[in-house]
Amino acid sequence: MSVRSLEPEILDLETPQGSIFGDVADNETQYNYQRGESSFAILKQHHTYYSEMLQFLDDMGRNGPISVKAPKPPKLKLSVVLGTRKQKSTPVIGTELHNFLLQNICSDYSSTCPNLSQVTITGFTQMIPYLKSGYAVVKRQNAVTLGTYIEYGDWLNIAFEYFQLGDNELTWKEWLLKNIGLSDSFARHLRYISRIFHGYPRFKKLALPFSKVYSLRNQIRTMLATDEGIASYWRNFN
Repeated sequence: MSVRSLEPEILDLETPQGSIFGDVADNETQYNYQRGESSFAILKQHHTYYSEMLQFLDDMGRNGPISVKAPKPPKLKLSVVLGTRKQKSTPVIGTELHNFLLQNICSDYSSTCPNLSQVTITGFTQMIPYLKSGYAVVKRQNAVTLGTYIEYGDWLNIAFEYFQLGDNELTWKEWLLKNIGLSDSFARHLRYISRIFHGYPRFKKLALPFSKVYSLRNQIRTMLATDEGIASYWRNFN
């Protein structure tokens, strides 16, 4: 069976200002890339990579699997040049963070979410009040869970202090796993959150998942340390 040759062609990008690729970029194009030399370098790397990949596939088609390794792709993706990379979001801090947390304080401890088998659904609109009350239950559960995590972190911090005073054959990490069944990494998270929120009981009403609160730990710590008005609010449980 004959295999069609995949002889690579020299790729070229024609622009109104000139040619980017070929043996060498022309002078006018080089001038236009003086302010974006890194972008031009990335384009050249990808041009070389795809040319070498075409040659590699051509050799594979003619000779079958060979011991030659496939070309390595460039470390930087074309999305860097195209501007399609996901941009890091600006961290929420200060008053903006405080307002975000306020919106997620649980104030409804009475809602219940009935089982679907207990309700006869006849239309989409009929589901709205049940979805609202159900979400209130989810938020309440988040608040209860976070409060429990904070309190359990207090227990772990005290236990760690006692552990350090003793003469132990095991490390703290080993002791936790053997006696409690708790991983050291999760215990560190709980202890850290507990230390940050110590003296700020209103955080126990926060209806956010623990993972979200932990991701905001540094911003929250800075917020409490730099704004006494905000810190005073979170010290008050009511």
